Amino acid sequence: MWRATVPLPNVPADHIVAASLASLPAPVSFSFRLECHLGEFTTATFGEAHATAQTTKAPNAHLRAARVAGVTVPIDYFDTTRPLKGVHLHVDFQGSAPARYLFVVSARPRVMPAPSPPLQEVEPLPASSLSQTTLDDGLRHQACSPTATAMALRIEDDRRFREFVSRALHPTTGLCGVWPQNVWAAAAHGRLVGVELMSDWDDAGRALVAGSTVVASLRFGSGALPGSPIEQTGGHLVLLRGIDGGQVVVNDPAAPPGQVERLYPAGAFGAAWLRHRGAAYVLAAP
Repeated sequence: MWRATVPLPNVPADHIVAASLASLPAPVSFSFRLECHLGEFTTATFGEAHATAQTTKAPNAHLRAARVAGVTVPIDYFDTTRPLKGVHLHVDFQGSAPARYLFVVSARPRVMPAPSPPLQEVEPLPASSLSQTTLDDGLRHQACSPTATAMALRIEDDRRFREFVSRALHPTTGLCGVWPQNVWAAAAHGRLVGVELMSDWDDAGRALVAGSTVVASLRFGSGALPGSPIEQTGGHLVLLRGIDGGQVVVNDPAAPPGQVERLYPAGAFGAAWLRHRGAAYVLAAP
């Protein structure tokens, strides 16, 4: 068992706090615990299958009951409804001592004004082209997160793609979109990845210029993202590859094979991504 602790500043109400851990070798399992003046709050456990062999489509009972005065825990991050003081974030993990690791903690308001479109242009980074629509019925409608991440990892072989999706499937909930589980799957593939909560296009531009690929978590209403293969979504992840004038170059896993690369209006994309949570997987350059 290994443990690391990060002291945090006071966290206002209506903020989210997200953490991720990627290490080489990948840990067997890990979880995050937020300690503050209101008490302690724990996420699910991530990594390999553990204790509970049975999977369900809903969080464990202790996660469903995690809503208490001040903090909620939607499986993989913390959401504040009251200001937090004396905050510490702990990570406990089982496995070998890491040779390399990336432990990321970030916080931001849950909802922010839609950002201005980006001013800089960034040449699209290379990526593979994969579609979640090629997966089995039980996964194809929820596998945007591992599919986008697999494209960032430049996985092309169908067998390796399906193996990666299987690793990214959260063993307790049976969900594919659990942020730290996808980070763990990428680390098991040999890449360090962090979950970042971005606030503006400068954050994304710096990552892309540095050669880091960005998998962005979107949320948009009916018709709000022109050109998208899906009409609306409460949560969908895509691979952001570059910025071309007033458009962004994206690989969208919801598109059918051969139509994955898309150009989206930067303003609409920024509103769908950076306004609510602004979450992204940032894959360090190889």
